[in-house]
Amino acid sequence: MAGIAFHKLHSSGNDFIVIIEKNGQSFVPPGQEPVLARRICRPHFGIGADGLMLVQGDKVRHFDPDGTLSFCINGSLCLARLLQEHPEIPYSFSLFHVPVTLAFEKGLSSLRFRPEMVQVQEMTVEGFAGRYVFVGNPHFFIHGYPKNIAKTREKAEKIRHSSVFPNGTNVSFWEHNTGTVKILTFERGVEDFTLCCGSACAAFSAGMHRPGKTVFVPPSGRELIVSMDHETGTMTVTGEVTDVCKGTFFLS
Repeated sequence: MAGIAFHKLHSSGNDFIVIIEKNGQSFVPPGQEPVLARRICRPHFGIGADGLMLVQGDKVRHFDPDGTLSFCINGSLCLARLLQEHPEIPYSFSLFHVPVTLAFEKGLSSLRFRPEMVQVQEMTVEGFAGRYVFVGNPHFFIHGYPKNIAKTREKAEKIRHSSVFPNGTNVSFWEHNTGTVKILTFERGVEDFTLCCGSACAAFSAGMHRPGKTVFVPPSGRELIVSMDHETGTMTVTGEVTDVCKGTFFLS
């Protein structure tokens, strides 16, 4: 029985399955990639992950656990960790219409990109005031870090599924600490809080107009650094990526 070779890695606790197709070999029929994502990312019945990164030559795509395509920073950082081991991975590519460039130096992964469109709007959604920011992915930020996760999850789910956002949104809660930003994100597609959301950190820097370097502390406790050029708007996200395992996944 043929299987699919995979790597599993995590960037600041945000874990991903990486599948690299080599020599034009295709593991799944075109159009069936969302099915693979749902199966392979499912805990207990699959490998379990926050997303699937699929590399097919110069084409790189990220699928959420529910099978939808999206822009993903931490998944891209996981790819950067594999650059030296897998020359098949392109250093530069377009991910969900956003051109990105990867690098891996001194044990750290980095992703550089310049958002082509940044939307920022103060708004109240389902009775909760916050700031909406779009940088590749939609995000809604609420000031204040929660103490009761269960009640906060209910709030996040209500906002995530609000009719205000036809395609849904990620929901983040944040507060300033000494020299850092503490952040917790409910991710659409995962449909729960994750240990780190890279695009939330990038969106925060853009939407809160924070040029220079911002250090984020997600629930995993592993810092993610976002640097934004004030003149060009180019963003560089840097973090530590850890190998978890690799093996073969069988579809049947």
